[in-house]
Amino acid sequence: MKELKDYLNEYLTYIRAEKNFSPHTVLAYKKDLLSFLEFLQSELKVKITPDFIHRNNIKNFLIHLSQESFDPSSIERKLSTLRSFFNFLQKKLKIKSNPALSLKGPKRKRRLPLILSQDQMKNILEPHLYEEKAAGWRDRAIIELLYNTGIRLSEISSLRREDIDFQTGEIRVLGKGNKERIVPLGENASKTLVEYLDSKDKVSSLKNKETDYLFVNKYGEGLSRRGIARIVKKYGAEVTEDQKTRPHILRHSFATHLLDEGANLLAVKEMLGHESLSTTQIYTHVSMDRLKKVYKKAHPRSGYKA
Repeated sequence: MKELKDYLNEYLTYIRAEKNFSPHTVLAYKKDLLSFLEFLQSELKVKITPDFIHRNNIKNFLIHLSQESFDPSSIERKLSTLRSFFNFLQKKLKIKSNPALSLKGPKRKRRLPLILSQDQMKNILEPHLYEEKAAGWRDRAIIELLYNTGIRLSEISSLRREDIDFQTGEIRVLGKGNKERIVPLGENASKTLVEYLDSKDKVSSLKNKETDYLFVNKYGEGLSRRGIARIVKKYGAEVTEDQKTRPHILRHSFATHLLDEGANLLAVKEMLGHESLSTTQIYTHVSMDRLKKVYKKAHPRSGYKA
């Protein structure tokens, strides 16, 4: 039988081609599996075939990760990768059962997502913060779109002009697992996008560039995720000092503010592109936490002392 490592590329091809995992996710899975193989080789010093792996080998790997101060979420992700890998080997009839199936990752405290307040979002979108030229209109359109739609960083970076329907007020988004969804486009975001596209089309250096990406850099190429993250961080620094503003914080703010104003949880789930309602429910906790703070400060019988 081939060694365990010999099945690595076959598995990565499987999740990329058949599971439609993104290149970023495939790379993360590869790193997780390589770290596991490296641990096994350092511990066992023998030829490692798929049927050699026992539940205890994986358990020892998880203990090793904890001792190396990996955070619980990273350990859980690596365990999830191993479950998927051994499930693949079981389907290929290389092993009888999945040794990772019954193992549980470390318990982790669920942290509430960071958000910007509605006032902070209003301030970050003030026109005076942005230069009145293509780059400035672009930056404002990016932040407006992230907050207005709640789309992910990967989703906004891959948007193309054809994905925007100004007549219907909708955006076609390609999400995780290449799953497509339609997201409403508000009037403010639509207006800002039109201003950006009008200003961009007037820049002579960009006119003849053959790209249909919605957001481009000064060379007319699609703006990278890192470039978009830099833009959000730059303008986020104008409204907050206690956190580094990332694109995902605008997504969190979008969901929380919708629920604050009474939006239906299922509707928010669909707009965010979540598979499970439980993932979306974290934002109800954020809203409740904010309500409790308002209650404690405002209600005369709350027991709060100023």
